[in-house]
Amino acid sequence: MQASTMRGFWIEKQGTTAVEFAFVGPLFMLLMVGIVCFGGLFGIYFSVQELTSEAARAAVSGLTDAERQSIVQSFVVGNIGSYPLLDPKRVIAESRTTDSATRSYTVTVTYDASTSYVYSFAGLIPLPDPMIRRSAVVRQGGY
Repeated sequence: MQASTMRGFWIEKQGTTAVEFAFVGPLFMLLMVGIVCFGGLFGIYFSVQELTSEAARAAVSGLTDAERQSIVQSFVVGNIGSYPLLDPKRVIAESRTTDSATRSYTVTVTYDASTSYVYSFAGLIPLPDPMIRRSAVVRQGGY
């Protein structure tokens, strides 16, 4: 009786899909969460870089460092709303003359992404530092 019961256990196929899903399902879900999180993170990185590059291009029109800093600040405040992944309260824009001889000018934007939905999964998947810092350098004429 014992042998026939064991033979029936190995022949019976009901429930195999549920057992297979129990093994594969959590890994699949973790993979999907990772894809969504890193996709969102890359979107934030690209948004910060684009905002920095555009602010640097706008700063070219300034004549002094103070005027360029003002242009960068007003550009970032005025245009950050067009980047849906960025929170305007978490951005810091800085600008300075990099080299007087080459008349190059650097704009740096720092963004704190720690409150983004991406970092709500920080305990589940490894994520990079939430402080994102991007710089863009432009030259002031004389090409």
